[in-house]
Amino acid sequence: CRCDRWGKTEDGGRIRVARQDKPRLGGVDRAIYYGAFPIQNQVEKGSRKYTFNAVYVINILNFNLQELNGQDKPVSAFRFKELETNATLSEKYTIIFIELRKFTKDLDDISPDNMQEVFIHCLKNMHRHKKQPETLQQPICNSLFEAARFAAMNKQERQTYVSKMNTERDLRN
Repeated sequence: CRCDRWGKTEDGGRIRVARQDKPRLGGVDRAIYYGAFPIQNQVEKGSRKYTFNAVYVINILNFNLQELNGQDKPVSAFRFKELETNATLSEKYTIIFIELRKFTKDLDDISPDNMQEVFIHCLKNMHRHKKQPETLQQPICNSLFEAARFAAMNKQERQTYVSKMNTERDLRN
């Protein structure tokens, strides 16, 4: 399964989230390539003003990335750096790889205060939980569990759910 989603941060930054279950040839190059589009789209054609909001490319992988062999940590983030001094050239372009297979902590071993661990555990293991565990009672996990419940509904249940949500929104507005 491959799933790509685009979004915006509150301050106008662009986010691309891609989930991949199987390795693909040129996966790192592909992540760099797709991250270039939101940069280009933010700069007006013909303009000499090359300012843009930050771009984040987040790759959720259900495999170990070959280019990162030898690293045990499940999350790796990259930016443009000067090779000798390691000084950051720009913080406006970040590529993040989350390798789910490298995350080996059990639910009992993660702290509810460590959002990164909670999120990765939720992504990797939510299919194993019949009910949402207390440790995963966090806003980001709530959204994921809600999406999973929606995806598991049949057509009639989805229509009823959407109708109910529309009514609730109408009453609030």
